[in-house]
Amino acid sequence: MKSCRILALFLFFVAFTMPIAAQFAPDFTAFDAEGRAHRLSDYRGGVVLISVWSAQRSECLAQKTALSQWLLEAQPIDLTVLFVNIDLDEQQWLRYVQQDELPPGSRHLGVSDGLKSDFAAQYAIGKVPRYILVNAAGYIVQANAPAPGTALATLIQEALGQ
Repeated sequence: MKSCRILALFLFFVAFTMPIAAQFAPDFTAFDAEGRAHRLSDYRGGVVLISVWSAQRSECLAQKTALSQWLLEAQPIDLTVLFVNIDLDEQQWLRYVQQDELPPGSRHLGVSDGLKSDFAAQYAIGKVPRYILVNAAGYIVQANAPAPGTALATLIQEALGQ
């Protein structure tokens, strides 16, 4: 009985803290490899896919590769992909960024404090990889979008009006 109450409290917490579709996307600031600040609001006017990942997780790297391949093939117009890294080891992230070639319209960004960052709190990031789709007006289309594949491609195309 006690475990049911704990589960109910957990589900209640998640339901009311995770951003939901049709909610305005919380603005956040992340930094590129050169230390320049980028805000989500800088990209308003176009559809944004936020790909939250870690260079320490093979699943993240595999999905990042699949998403990059899709972007190269589909070349969606008016889509920006923000690859937001949440690693605590900034040097590992910087080494990865130096080797990685991004498709056009994509940015490598990092947040400090990893899962303890304001960004992770605003978007209720508990694990990675995670995908968040934001429309051109700045509203969340999908707070927990599917992994790269047909379902994600369809969501993106719908958000782009294609």
